[in-house]
Amino acid sequence: MLALAGVVLTASYLGFLAATSLGNGWGAPAVAVVSVLCTIGEIIYAGSATALVTALAPPQVLGRTLARFELSTGFGLAVSPAAITALAPHGPTALWGGLAAATLLSASAVATEKDGSARRTSPHAGGLV
Repeated sequence: MLALAGVVLTASYLGFLAATSLGNGWGAPAVAVVSVLCTIGEIIYAGSATALVTALAPPQVLGRTLARFELSTGFGLAVSPAAITALAPHGPTALWGGLAAATLLSASAVATEKDGSARRTSPHAGGLV
């Protein structure tokens, strides 16, 4: 689900990039349509990220793991205005293209992760979760 969220968000960032080139009153409606796609990507991410962290964390460090996850999310939200402000003067391609590339790279890393060591044993199922 995280990889899917990354792909949807990447498509929305590319849509925002495309919307910047539209003129004659088409830019604003395009941004509105792309914003819906971006919101869908955010919903997919938000609905699965915390559940994934909770499922993969060893029970004895669950609280610490969730705290680190929330700290990293909060840090990203705090730093993003500065990053956007730094990229914006370089044009929409630097801003939206850079964001799309970084998001797609992250989604690819998540999609190709095959580390089985993060699995934990469920006491109820009698096997790996």
